[in-house]
Amino acid sequence: MWSDEEHIRSFRMHVHHLDRMLPAGSLKEAAFIGFQNSPPGIWEIAAFQRVEGITRTQLQQALIEERSLLQAWSIRGVPLVFPSEDVAVFLTSLIPQADERPWIYTDGLRAALTQLDLSFEELLSWLSACISMLDTTVIVRKEALDQRLASLMEPLLPPSRRALWRSPSPYDPKGKQLLGEAVVSFLLRPCAHMGKVVFGARQEEGPSFLSLRAWLPALDPLPPCDPSRLARRFLHAYGPSDRHCFQKWLGGSTRQARRLWTGIEESLVELEVMGKKRYLLCEDLEEWKQAAPLTGKLQLLAAHDPYLELRDREVLLASSSLQKQVWRIQGNPGALLRDGAVIGSWRMRTQAERMQMTLTLFEAISAKERQRLCEEAEKLAAFLGRSLTDLQIHT
Repeated sequence: MWSDEEHIRSFRMHVHHLDRMLPAGSLKEAAFIGFQNSPPGIWEIAAFQRVEGITRTQLQQALIEERSLLQAWSIRGVPLVFPSEDVAVFLTSLIPQADERPWIYTDGLRAALTQLDLSFEELLSWLSACISMLDTTVIVRKEALDQRLASLMEPLLPPSRRALWRSPSPYDPKGKQLLGEAVVSFLLRPCAHMGKVVFGARQEEGPSFLSLRAWLPALDPLPPCDPSRLARRFLHAYGPSDRHCFQKWLGGSTRQARRLWTGIEESLVELEVMGKKRYLLCEDLEEWKQAAPLTGKLQLLAAHDPYLELRDREVLLASSSLQKQVWRIQGNPGALLRDGAVIGSWRMRTQAERMQMTLTLFEAISAKERQRLCEEAEKLAAFLGRSLTDLQIHT
């Protein structure tokens, strides 16, 4: 007999293409749930773990030259790399209805709205007017984008608010950001969901930004989408699950999550796992039944790998104290998996063409497994174009 946790891990590992790598040319299939790209470049490691023989050059070609992949602020307000053909799933679906405020990532803006005595709708409409400059202009670096747009918005504000707009931001303890720039930073997420700003080619100074119209004209205006497709993607990736986990993954309001979830309720089957009621897509039920135990598979997943973005973290790691070491408020380490369960964490340091890695084990491993970890670390270093000069394993 195997446990519910083992069953769930086996099923999700298969869905996430981590039990068996996809053949070359399957990048869009691998990115079906999106790859987070914060910190920058981390999405490449997620793709490396899923597609046989993929190189960083091929990944950049897909993202920058072919543009079969797109990067934009999406779920939870994070920079997400996803198939360009899914732009309506990962952008349009996130636009809330009138009674579903706040928009994703904008809840923290409330204090600034009170301070400015301006409404969210007013500020978003002014930014929407100003951000059209990205149709013809590329801005490099996020700070420069915030500054440029805040400057363009200022003349649209009531004169009595403009000095406050230029006052220090309460969100930046270092004092380098102005209040207006902070407001813009929050509102860029809604603008992204409307296709008004996406990431372009990364420059030496930092990321570049332009509109979807400028980057992928064929996708402007944003195509319509059945919003329930996003909920279906989530449940395919993280089932069996429920609406509460979906809302946490989405980053939206309770009402928005309920509406999106309601759209798929007729195509769900109810299961009882880990003593709780959970749901699975009917189309995934047969695959769930056929899931088989994994045996001895070791993997190094980067921080924020899609497999790790589940909300029922006890499925991967039972200890709540150890969970806090893997899923942090910021600065997450990578995760070491054995058969889909987290048994350790890892961090790397790079300098020039060299890479150092430190692994922290949560449980003992055999000498054979230790050797395999060394091999996995070497493969990752090679993918990143570096030589592994030091590997430390701590317990």
